[in-house]
Amino acid sequence: MEVKTNYANTPVWKEVTVKSRIPESLKMLEIMARNIWWAWNFEATELFRDLDPELWKECGQNPVLLLERMSYEKLEALAKKLGGSLGASRTAVEAGFAPYRCQVGMTGITVCPKLYIAVGISGAVQHLAGMSGSGKVVAINSDPKAPIFDYADYGIVGDWEAVVDKLLKEENL
Repeated sequence: MEVKTNYANTPVWKEVTVKSRIPESLKMLEIMARNIWWAWNFEATELFRDLDPELWKECGQNPVLLLERMSYEKLEALAKKLGGSLGASRTAVEAGFAPYRCQVGMTGITVCPKLYIAVGISGAVQHLAGMSGSGKVVAINSDPKAPIFDYADYGIVGDWEAVVDKLLKEENL
């Protein structure tokens, strides 16, 4: 993971290592979800259904969507811990993770918080338009070339779930 700070538009990179704290059982399920989507078997179906039976129904028995929804709950917990609220990209709204009223961007709402944490946001022009009035912007993305880093004051390149897990465990936030 890399941390990017931007002072007077001069990026400075500092390397930081953050290990993923995703439980091994969920890593395996994610791999299974992506590899067996086309070839269901009874055992895999039971495994995913048992993770969260209610959410399994909400996700239309889609294992990839189930795991992504479970991850989204971490973002909600971080927003609550920081005393903020959760916005969403158009993709997240279309996937059913958040209601349309939370969509940030040209086709959604415009937000102006003192701190905007862009988790997994690529930096599409439409989304940037909705957050352009924000104070400090912290971007977390696994793609070091994501356009959001050109806009962010601080950037973390790495697994967003590992970063969010670390922030959730931090007591001084």
